Amino acid sequence: MQLMFYPKIAEGSKEGATTVFPKGYRIGFVLATNAWGNRLPGFTGAKKYRAATSDGLSINDKGVAYKQPRTAVYRYTNSSLNLNSVICSFEDYTTDQNFSDVIFTMKSNPVDAVVDIPSVDEKPGADDTKREVRLLKGIYAFEDLWPSRGDYDMNDVVVVVSVDRRSDKETGKVGLIRINWELKAAGAAHLNAFAVQLDKVRASEVAGVETTNTTFGRGAFAGPGPESGSELAVIPLFNTSQEILGEGTYINTTKGVAVPTVKHTTTVTFAQPVDPAAVRESALNAFIVVNQKSSGTFTREKEIHMPGRMPTQFAVVSGNTFLESDPYRYFVTKGDGVKNNYMMWALCIPGEFRYPLERSDIRDVYTYFNAWAASGGREHVDWYQDDADEALLY
Repeated sequence: MQLMFYPKIAEGSKEGATTVFPKGYRIGFVLATNAWGNRLPGFTGAKKYRAATSDGLSINDKGVAYKQPRTAVYRYTNSSLNLNSVICSFEDYTTDQNFSDVIFTMKSNPVDAVVDIPSVDEKPGADDTKREVRLLKGIYAFEDLWPSRGDYDMNDVVVVVSVDRRSDKETGKVGLIRINWELKAAGAAHLNAFAVQLDKVRASEVAGVETTNTTFGRGAFAGPGPESGSELAVIPLFNTSQEILGEGTYINTTKGVAVPTVKHTTTVTFAQPVDPAAVRESALNAFIVVNQKSSGTFTREKEIHMPGRMPTQFAVVSGNTFLESDPYRYFVTKGDGVKNNYMMWALCIPGEFRYPLERSDIRDVYTYFNAWAASGGREHVDWYQDDADEALLY
């Protein structure tokens, strides 16, 4: 597509149209989400977000400007591929911060005509046959008293997770994934482990696992490698919150001294490169395993997953934790028609999230959480960015 400059467009005239832009002019782009009606199948909302490359023009559906960037513009150069392009990438109405919802490249003549943007150059010695893509970035928050809702503060385990995928540029096959994680809070008296099951990768397809978590101790899992005896690949990240944050019961969930957190990486290498669909976001099944501290023993029976996600083969699932009409929709309440419709025990927030203080019910903290959950996620999709009781947030 060729951009055109219309010198008299302010007068309503296209006279004098040219492909040459005068020096000093700036060009901006705007992504308008759902701009001209509900044309996406299954999308019933009327969200009209804007993500703009110009300052102050990125707004949510209420016309409020975003505090965080919604676009990224930079120059990418790679001599071996003969590339020298400006790349524009956008976030739509969600906030997973992968800046991949819309991406396009732009070239100018001369190439240095576009100025005042950062440059991302090729890495010295980089392997041009490989490509890394960030699949997922979000904050997982768990309530560990399933099948009871407990205090429903959703801060018993809070983990920031992002996943990078390294693939071959020619075949597209994935040779490894890198799970970057940071345990932020542990508002629980239980000993909770955290792991990821790769729902479309068999355990036999994993060649090895490396982790920076050198404190991996006794708990639900035998070690940080792929879980033994599992048909699918289950990758433990930590065995107890205490091994990461230190001994305590309500860590980083009450006002007072904050315990420092540490970023970790767990790298999973495949015996043979796998299809990208096997490690896409929908195939990554994060969960916690809950054990009572007072029992003195560890089991693998009590797992808590995201709503609708299948447990592993080792879990024991109670009969009252899924919808009667859909016996495979685990970890979702049927509800009582008033307050508890379609509640869950795990959340994954795509972006920044301030979790509730200890014993602060998330339904009372965030104004639109209940409406979002009751609608099955169709309404108030940005409830975590809307009204909240500041006094009840950590």
